[in-house]
Amino acid sequence: MDNDRLSAVSAIALHALLGGAPKFTQDILAGGFRSAREVFSFDREHGGRFLEAFRRRAGVPDEDALFRKAEREYGRLGGEGCRFVSIFDACYPALLRDCPDAPLLLYVRSVSSPEEVFQGTPGRGAGFPISVVGTRDMSPYGRHWCRETVRALADTGATPTIVSGLAFGADICAHLAALEYGLPTIAVLPCGIDCTYPRSHDAYARRIASTPRCALITDYPPGTMLHKSNFLRRNRIIAGLSRCTILVESRTRGGGMMTSRLASGYGREVYAIPGRIDDMRSGGCNLLIAEKTAEPLISPRLLCTTLGLASEGHAARAGAATPPAALEGCSREEQTLVSALLRALREYPGADAETLCTVTGQDFGPVSAMLTRLESADIISSDLSGRCSLNLKND
Repeated sequence: MDNDRLSAVSAIALHALLGGAPKFTQDILAGGFRSAREVFSFDREHGGRFLEAFRRRAGVPDEDALFRKAEREYGRLGGEGCRFVSIFDACYPALLRDCPDAPLLLYVRSVSSPEEVFQGTPGRGAGFPISVVGTRDMSPYGRHWCRETVRALADTGATPTIVSGLAFGADICAHLAALEYGLPTIAVLPCGIDCTYPRSHDAYARRIASTPRCALITDYPPGTMLHKSNFLRRNRIIAGLSRCTILVESRTRGGGMMTSRLASGYGREVYAIPGRIDDMRSGGCNLLIAEKTAEPLISPRLLCTTLGLASEGHAARAGAATPPAALEGCSREEQTLVSALLRALREYPGADAETLCTVTGQDFGPVSAMLTRLESADIISSDLSGRCSLNLKND
């Protein structure tokens, strides 16, 4: 057996023992072990006592049986294009390795190498993972701002990786937006690499796995039965992989909230898109903002600047586009006002006329009249409280 194969098989075997106790992985690293093979060698030198409790719990009679099973797993999954990345490997995600409960082994399915998936190709924003999570029951508001946030990240010309969990709602919206706008995306599964959850997203999973720099990953061995506890373990990987986490929409309890709190616990930045106080789907976002656990994401473009991804060209483009219909028959002064109002609404969605006056420095009369004109032209919409927003087709 060659060294690469032996290293992978050893990692699979050790993960079979320790997968349910990921915090033990840090103890192994702290002990100075440089490979899974060293761990087994140390165990043999001490009469098998080092891993005895884990072996008993896993129901493995002896080391030979454990390695035979690992060898079969390596042969089957490796033949199907799966890669095995252990915490001892240089290509293991650096941010995830820093977490106290980092998994010992990741199963990776991708047409790109693990180095390209986790470290990115040279360029601005490469190797900058951003997790985008939220409720499965998304509103049109949440779907719009999920897509707009991913689009703004792509518009910077940088290539951050969008990380999520392939679930319904915010997860799949973020993955598909990343694919549409040319950003790499990683889907973290709550099951083995040999299946997809939810099954209805199988076609999306295949698309992600077949797109360069994108990947499906999991720390669950093949054949793992789906259980409620799987999602917590999956969510810790989503949070641990990422430099920052964005919560799009969430009730006060749910997977997105769990991921956001895990990210905060890892010392990562957390952002939440604020919503109406009477909307249950924004309750979790508003709560994290109120607790100071998350920063409010009030503008995708401002987020890009905060994260250091925006370029000067991006900043110039942010206010350059003005829908032609809004300029029809306008004087030069009115054209300037239209541009200012549309820029302001991109930065402050839901602003009312008075707020827009403050932001643009314009008088109330001209602003109010122009807002009415823009709404008649279907460029913007306003609710009963006078809060304005850009219509999707025009933004």
